[in-house]
Amino acid sequence: MQKRSLFDYIKSTIPIAYRPLINKFLVATVFFCIWMLFFDRSRVIEQIKLEQTLQDLNAQKRYYEQSIETVKEQKKDLFTTDEKFEKFAREQHLMKRRNEDIFVIEE
Repeated sequence: MQKRSLFDYIKSTIPIAYRPLINKFLVATVFFCIWMLFFDRSRVIEQIKLEQTLQDLNAQKRYYEQSIETVKEQKKDLFTTDEKFEKFAREQHLMKRRNEDIFVIEE
């Protein structure tokens, strides 16, 4: 008696109409696709999440680059004259001249 493989046994239990759909290559391809979708370390769901994270990080990068440009423009404008520098120091850091009182009014 000839020894039959498991694949031959499974194939013999399937109706004749469905046998062309079940071959070694199709089974291997379906198994591979299921493995990649759900069980692999770099599964599709993880790749989608990583892509979303990458897009969020790129948006943050653009925001911070724009902020840096704004600050550079303010710095350039601030150090052009002494009056602007003094105004900035008084408004932002509450600095004062000698013999001068500052009153801070909070709203």
